[in-house]
Amino acid sequence: MKKNIIEYYFSKSYLILTLFVFLLFILNIDITKLPDYNSYERIYSGSVLESISVGGWEPFFMMINFIANSFDIKYDDYRLIVLFTSILLWFLSFTIIKRKEKKSILVALNKSSLNSFRIRKYSKFINILIIFSIVLFMFEFYIIRIRAGLAISFFIFAFAILWNRTNKASILNSVIAFILLLISSQTHFNTFVILSYLVLFPYLIAKVYFYAKFKYKVNFNFLIYICLYILSILVLKSIIDAVEVSRIGVASQLNPVRFFSVAILPLLIALPIFKQKKLFLNLTTRNVGLNEVTSFRDVYYYFIFLNYIYLLINLVFFYSFGLVDIAGEAVVRVYSLAYIPAFLIIFNTNKKYVYFWLIVILVNALFFMNTIYG
Repeated sequence: MKKNIIEYYFSKSYLILTLFVFLLFILNIDITKLPDYNSYERIYSGSVLESISVGGWEPFFMMINFIANSFDIKYDDYRLIVLFTSILLWFLSFTIIKRKEKKSILVALNKSSLNSFRIRKYSKFINILIIFSIVLFMFEFYIIRIRAGLAISFFIFAFAILWNRTNKASILNSVIAFILLLISSQTHFNTFVILSYLVLFPYLIAKVYFYAKFKYKVNFNFLIYICLYILSILVLKSIIDAVEVSRIGVASQLNPVRFFSVAILPLLIALPIFKQKKLFLNLTTRNVGLNEVTSFRDVYYYFIFLNYIYLLINLVFFYSFGLVDIAGEAVVRVYSLAYIPAFLIIFNTNKKYVYFWLIVILVNALFFMNTIYG
């Protein structure tokens, strides 16, 4: 019996609408009164060597500050250049990934026993929620936390190039992606490390799982699950230890309401998804008619989901036993970067994933809005 598969996606037209809403939004605010504006202005006007050696700022970020300043570019104009560079990298990444997905679907239809592979847009309500979340994400990372935002853009562009690798250009794409990842790490190292854990590490795990299971007929699910869980413990513990040692910058308690919203609520939403675990991994088999690229995508999305769930479970455990202590704000910043895997999946995925990641990004967006305007 032939099967029907329905995919949902966030269209490019809605992405353009989002950018338009974002531009209208920032035109009606006074950015000089926002957090970090004056801090970045001091960096822009200060000594590069002093900022690197004393302030610990990453070399690439300081280099672009120095180059822009040496050409007598005004600070606000420099911020606009950074903003539009970041937006351009995001748009290019979105286009590359969408083009690859479209090609994969066409190949799947030609080679499979599928009766149809229907692609639908999200409902208007879901699109409004996504646009709202993207606008606040861009406001946080491209208007306030511009160093982290630029690192995110280089990272996601590198990932898009990795995702689009072909046999003919595999080495070249890998080299370009490596250079972009290096730039990301030297723009904001902490952001790069967290994104590597949330996005790149599940990609590598999915590669190992996919080829071990289908090429070499080796199944070691339990070992992968254990490794993912242990790593999530180490990541969370290292963040807490780092803050407790330095006791500067982001040292503060984790608000109970925010803890519930960031950890408990997504876990409750995830319960029905866990019951469908077999459904997730069955998508990797050849008998559903998907080609290798599309099948790998489903494996990868599953491991992104599982990796983040483990991080949430460990946050519940650490918080319940009083182990988070003064590292609350630093921990929250880790979870705020869940925007990236969430957008990656929401932009093009099966609907069963959407509600979980939608809750994740809405929680981040609402708490950020409360921080700024509350």
